Amino acid sequence: MSSKAIVFGRPGGALIFGSPYGHVGWGFQTDEADFSIGGVEVAHGQTRHDLMDFWTRITNQPFHFMSALVPFGIGTRYDVYKELTVDKFDADAATAAVMNVSKTDYALFGHNCMDDVKEVLTAYGVSALPNKLGPAEFFAAINAPSQVLLDPWPTLAMDISMYAAYDLFGARDDLSPEPEGYVADPACDQRDEMDAPIFPISTLVVRRGHLAVYGDENYGGDCRKLNSGTFINTKNLGWADCTVRSFYASPSDFDPAHLPADKIQARFGDANERAIYAKQLALPPYLSPQQQRALKDGA
Repeated sequence: MSSKAIVFGRPGGALIFGSPYGHVGWGFQTDEADFSIGGVEVAHGQTRHDLMDFWTRITNQPFHFMSALVPFGIGTRYDVYKELTVDKFDADAATAAVMNVSKTDYALFGHNCMDDVKEVLTAYGVSALPNKLGPAEFFAAINAPSQVLLDPWPTLAMDISMYAAYDLFGARDDLSPEPEGYVADPACDQRDEMDAPIFPISTLVVRRGHLAVYGDENYGGDCRKLNSGTFINTKNLGWADCTVRSFYASPSDFDPAHLPADKIQARFGDANERAIYAKQLALPPYLSPQQQRALKDGA
């Protein structure tokens, strides 16, 4: 009898030395219905084992939990997963590995989230996991289809995310409705080096709510509307340059062809406000520049 192991991924993750690092968590089947899932989040910037935000759960809904119920808030939700079939598995050995992870300090090199996942799933019986430098590369190299987690966060009226990479492993921008009840950007193609969004918009995920993206500024040109429970890569929009130049998102349904463009409040007041926001899109694990240097020096 075979069993299932899962690698869960979070895009971007920490900004390590200026680049999105990615983050991964584990899951493995413990019996016919249940899975053991978990991760080390470093959601509060602490790397000591008793403070590093380690967690584990037994659940019969692993995908729902990782998308909508993770214990350290929406910043630590997982966005994608890859599922692996394991013919010879050992749930007891994997559980022992999870306990070992919980007692070992987080280290950027040698005991990060990728190393934790490899330790747990190798003990479970997964063979030939890829050897990569970081979690994003590791997740991408796993030989299994990447699936999107679409369950919405339970307390959000609108749960929409934009990603800076087609495989959801770039920076993640979670859209929060403004006081007006929507999020709108009439000119998101504002980067100095090219005529493209800042940050680049490459994947759109609508877990709850409604999103319209447009091929021209000010909500013009070709339009694609996404409703709850859908996602798309911008390279599959069918547009010549695959570039989103404006968008409008709302918890309530709307007609994307008849937006009152002259009355819509733009998301950013100026280019500086936009650039500052784009630089603050890091997700856990949260490691300060000083921590990054110390962890690197101690490697």
